[in-house]
Amino acid sequence: MLPTENQNLGGSIHEALEHQAETAERMRKQQEKETPRDAVVVTEKEEAVRLLTEEAVKLLDRMPEGLARDGPIQVAAFLVKEATLNMDQRAPVALIAHDMHDAWVKQGRPERMSPVGRILRMLLIGGGGCGKSRIINLVLTALFIQFWGPRGCVKAAPSNKAARGILGKTLHVASKIAGCSLNMSNLRCSTNVLQALEYLWVLCGAYIIDEAPQGAAALYHAVALRSSYARASAHKLELAEYADPNQSFGAIPIGVECGDELQLPPVPASAGLFADPVGASTEHLAGLELFKQKDYVYRLRTMKRFTDQTLIEILTKMRVAGGAKLRNDEWKALQNTDITKLSVEKQKERLKGTELWFQAAPTWATVAMAQVIRARQSATQAGAPLYICPATDYVLNRPDNRRLSDQYLAEQISSVPNMNNTGRLPSIGLWHIGMDIRLTNTVEGPEAVTDSTGYVSIH
Repeated sequence: MLPTENQNLGGSIHEALEHQAETAERMRKQQEKETPRDAVVVTEKEEAVRLLTEEAVKLLDRMPEGLARDGPIQVAAFLVKEATLNMDQRAPVALIAHDMHDAWVKQGRPERMSPVGRILRMLLIGGGGCGKSRIINLVLTALFIQFWGPRGCVKAAPSNKAARGILGKTLHVASKIAGCSLNMSNLRCSTNVLQALEYLWVLCGAYIIDEAPQGAAALYHAVALRSSYARASAHKLELAEYADPNQSFGAIPIGVECGDELQLPPVPASAGLFADPVGASTEHLAGLELFKQKDYVYRLRTMKRFTDQTLIEILTKMRVAGGAKLRNDEWKALQNTDITKLSVEKQKERLKGTELWFQAAPTWATVAMAQVIRARQSATQAGAPLYICPATDYVLNRPDNRRLSDQYLAEQISSVPNMNNTGRLPSIGLWHIGMDIRLTNTVEGPEAVTDSTGYVSIH
């Protein structure tokens, strides 16, 4: 098959790439201008839906009319029942709803509670499958929106994946930090950034941070400080007291942080909230002090995601401080998951049904290999031809030199095998019709919908 030039890119490839770069820059600047006057006008219901999963919307639609007039406890009781939470999962919700209800009564039982004045800070921890995301998506988000309005809850997480899981933002986006240093001097806000922060944080009555232990301490401090910048004027706060327990995060009433303290820490590990603070920066230490300001720490212990009792027991023992000895049958079950000593045919039999699983690895060399293997397996299962699409690199800011042609530069770039030096981009793409892919922000809009999953359509 002969290579084909894409004729849909415009007058020239350089014009198309310049347009792509300009679009990316405009999108980055737009992040700093996320204010009501720049955003499309939406209704309160539309604002709320942005934070609610489809299941949560249906759940709220089933809520009896007027139930909110009975207060947070009654609303929470309805939500946990409809969300089918078990008793372990209901306990942290009950703690939050009880303190929230007391504050609601003191405020005169309003339809909308005051978005300023600390009520509680909670750390909700537990292993995978214990229901943290379900509590966030189906109960807490709906509860907070009910009493603080459609912009009454800010949800964030350290990574894109974790943020998508709760329909939230990354911590960088929530604090409008565009890759700058996290020291105090760089956290001061321009007018545009401050307006964007105010739009996000001023009406907030509760914030939720998922996978909090995976974030850097200095970043945690940055979010606390910038949310205080956003709320200081509207709520008459003293910025110098932003780290005070009653003023942290701009005196937002409720803060809930979730995660698993046994998960891998951020890179580098020394930046994490549980790292040794000796020699750490001022911002890191400030983040630690802010993180300590918890009224409740609740550990979820039940695992609803898993049904294999042996697996549940192994995972439970993994979390025992100091370790715990596995029984012989548990150790044998664990050893049986190693298929490297089986024959090729046995390995294929054990791996049957995993062809479309995602594969992750700590090194790019393994990822590049997995890309080829997984793409071939996907095409085989779909019964579709696999298209091999080689990448072509272009340099926009090349000097005026005839010798530096596109072809010459492409050859030079392709001779560099280290993806750390080439933007971590693989040299080929392997696709077939109907293949599931995820377009990340590496592919800039409007050429593709960013950071979403879709199907490849090849014409």
